[in-house]
Amino acid sequence: MTSSHLVVRAAFATTSRLLVAIARAANSGFSSPETASGIASAL
Repeated sequence: MTSSHLVVRAAFATTSRLLVAIARAANSGFSSPETASGIASAL
């Protein structure tokens, strides 16, 4: 495996974690809009 494959894989893993965090923020936003906006501004 080349280093470029590792970079792509690492970027994908990071993106996946961000998507999970964003999804959690969106879900919690239904009960707490202030928390969701705080998380969004932190991103």
